[in-house]
Amino acid sequence: MNPIKSLKLGLYSPSIIIVLLAWYYSKFNNLLYFIILLLIVLLFQMGMNLGMDYNDYLSGIPVSNKDTLFPSGPYSIIEDKLSPTKVKLASTFMFIMSAILALILLIFTRNIELLYVGLLAVIAGLLYLIPPIQLYKRGLGEISTFLDFGPILMAGSLLVLNGSVTLRPMIVSIGFGLQTSAIRFIHHIVDENHKSFRVKNYRKIYGFLLLLSYLPFILISKYLELIPFILSVLHLIALPKDYRIVSRKVWVTLLLQLLSFFILL
Repeated sequence: MNPIKSLKLGLYSPSIIIVLLAWYYSKFNNLLYFIILLLIVLLFQMGMNLGMDYNDYLSGIPVSNKDTLFPSGPYSIIEDKLSPTKVKLASTFMFIMSAILALILLIFTRNIELLYVGLLAVIAGLLYLIPPIQLYKRGLGEISTFLDFGPILMAGSLLVLNGSVTLRPMIVSIGFGLQTSAIRFIHHIVDENHKSFRVKNYRKIYGFLLLLSYLPFILISKYLELIPFILSVLHLIALPKDYRIVSRKVWVTLLLQLLSFFILL
C-alpha cells in the first residue's frame, strides 16, 4: 500500500498554508489550538479524498498519473487493492474524527460564530462530494474548493486562534482559494470528457483562476507577488496542448503557491 498516493498527501499543502497564515496573523497564539486545527483540516481532506476514490470507483473513472505523486481517480481501490467498503468506512471515520476535534475546539473557544463557519464548511464539502449534487462531477468543484480551502478555512482558523476575523488575512485567503481552485482544476482535468467545454478551454479557465489569484496579494501592497505572477504567465505560455500532460504538472502550481506564501510572510 502507498498511503502517500492513496490519500493524495502531495496535495495537502494548500490547506496547511491557510492554517499557518492564520497562526501567523494571530501572532502565533494558541499552539495547542493550532495543532488541533491542522489535524481537523488534514482529517477532513483525507475523508474527502477517500470519499472521492469511492465515488470515482462506482462511476468507473480510471486511475490517471499513477506514476506521479499526484494520481487522480480511485488509486486506493484499484492500485492499492483496498475494498470499496473499507475505503468508504475509512472516509467516514476521517470525517467523524474531524468533527469530534472541531466540537472540542468549539467547546474550548465558546465562540458561536465558529459554529456557523463550521457548518458552512461542512455544507460546502457535502455539496462537493455527496450525491445527488456532487459538484466535483458537474464541473463546479472549484467553487467548493475555493470556499473550503480559502475564505471559510481562514475565517474558522482566525476565530479559533485570534477570537475574531480581520480583513487582511481574509483578502489573502481569496488569493489562495483561487490558487487552490486552479490546482484542483488542473489535477482533475484528466478525468473529464475530452470533448467537454472545460477540456477544450482548459488553458483559459486555468489561466484565469491562476492569474486572478495574485490580485488580492497585490491589493495589500505585496508587490513582490509580481514575481510568481510573471512565473505563472511563463508557465501558462509553455502549457502543452494535450490536457492529459498538463495534469501531470500540478507540482508547478503547488510550487508557485508556496512561493506566494513565503513572500507574504
